[in-house]
Amino acid sequence: MSKIIKDSVHGYIEIEDAFLPVIDSPEFQRLRFIEQDSFRVLYPGARHDRFIHSLGVYCLAKRFAESFEQNIKEDLNNFDIDNYKTILEQCKITFRYAALMHDIGHAPFSHTTEDFFKLSVEQDGTIKIDSDLINAVKDYNSSTIFESDFSECTPASHEKISALFAIRYKKILLQEVQKQIDFELAARMITGVTYSYNGLSDTEKSEYGIKNCFIRLLNSDTADVDKLDYQRRDTMMSGYNNVSVDIDRIAMSVTAAQTSNGLYPAFRKSALSVIENVFRSKSEQGNWIISHPVVKYDSALLQACIRELLKTTKEDTVTDCDKDERLKTFFNSDIFTKKGLHFEDKNICLLNDSYFINRFSEEADFENINIFAEFFDRSSRYKPVWKSYYEYRNLLNIGDNKGKGESIFLEFKPLIDIVNTKNLFRLDKKVLQEIIDDENNPEKVKGVATKIIEFSNKQEIECSFVILSSDTSFSPKINADNIHIVFNKMGKSQNTTYAELKPKTQSEKPDNYFYFYSKERFTEDMLKSFIETFAVSPRA
Repeated sequence: MSKIIKDSVHGYIEIEDAFLPVIDSPEFQRLRFIEQDSFRVLYPGARHDRFIHSLGVYCLAKRFAESFEQNIKEDLNNFDIDNYKTILEQCKITFRYAALMHDIGHAPFSHTTEDFFKLSVEQDGTIKIDSDLINAVKDYNSSTIFESDFSECTPASHEKISALFAIRYKKILLQEVQKQIDFELAARMITGVTYSYNGLSDTEKSEYGIKNCFIRLLNSDTADVDKLDYQRRDTMMSGYNNVSVDIDRIAMSVTAAQTSNGLYPAFRKSALSVIENVFRSKSEQGNWIISHPVVKYDSALLQACIRELLKTTKEDTVTDCDKDERLKTFFNSDIFTKKGLHFEDKNICLLNDSYFINRFSEEADFENINIFAEFFDRSSRYKPVWKSYYEYRNLLNIGDNKGKGESIFLEFKPLIDIVNTKNLFRLDKKVLQEIIDDENNPEKVKGVATKIIEFSNKQEIECSFVILSSDTSFSPKINADNIHIVFNKMGKSQNTTYAELKPKTQSEKPDNYFYFYSKERFTEDMLKSFIETFAVSPRA
């Protein structure tokens, strides 16, 4: 038996009976209440969650696995795939399980809060969720190889927690299915931790090469099933007119190639136009949605609200030191489970977006517009002086202002570092003065803090601002050097990389930039004064 679920992106998704206990579990159902992205502040129609995204990735994993098996039989020269039938079958079912579980460890508001899990560390300095995952793998198979390979990677917090859950909750599966799944491999697929080939025989390299292909088809810097689902889903649900990505075509073309780094997932030449669109789609999404000042501000505001919420108690405020301890205690993976976590005389379980939204509403002071009220009251939010990277360039790097953009960025960079290190959200006169009075702060930091106060006094506006760092890396986790393309010529397969095929263009190096938000909307005179105040002489 199986279950059929209608999806707006992939049509009908067939869920195998063996995996229904996972989907029906409270921990997986929790994902219905975790927004997929922070885009809804910009595109109100983008109402989709980690639950349906996980089912979508599972759907693509099934399709990719079948095409992969069929295509490598034809495309891999001198590689008899039938010799690795057992390994391949285990990889295919493990791949489906890992795809289903890959986001079960997502925190509320998805990526916005996951860095809070990095605060809790062991006595030896190891992040707690890292040691929890490593120990879970050791308990599963007594192997220390995973720990060595894991140390070479940098998975996100939600990936580590998802991998941990994938191992811990294996008993929820039927015994027959448990025997077919390699749970260490599932953890590797979720975190992107590939196997090292050091010390392996040629036969072992081929076996682990197949496993590494499946790992990279779920989590890597190539066109994996996770990216392909959320790119299509985010575009469709938000209504943003992004570049179309033909998932059917790329799914049919997935294969493998022999490279200097062993067996690597690849795509047939028939999918080249789709690969091009994968890059363009990711770039457009990063440029105009992920890096949009409204999206970045909303995410920073959420973090500030949570920090403020967890630093207060019923009796009084706590010290900054105790504040971090409370964050460490609260952001524990147990809080995602049905068992939950004991916190402030309560047991909190299956933590999701709604918990924080309800708490914010309880703390909101709409008479005085505190930070919680600002979360609900859009009119009280601060305004960005420039609204995109290109507007920043137009204002500060073109014409009479050429070179001033980089100059202003370098002027603000030391202060931006302090803001990020100390998790400062609002820079008002009190906070800026504390920065100036702190003997440990460099003179450059004190200097720009002083200039901000002087600027607000001169313009006769409230001294209250928000500064958020940004970047021009609009295509994260996609590497053209690691996207392999297979060509069949005269009955033989040859492969190259997308980077080698892609035309080389000479382009100007993108400028560094950041966002500066003010309570007051800047006039042209204010902007001119801002440039004059903070633009030092361009540096060579």
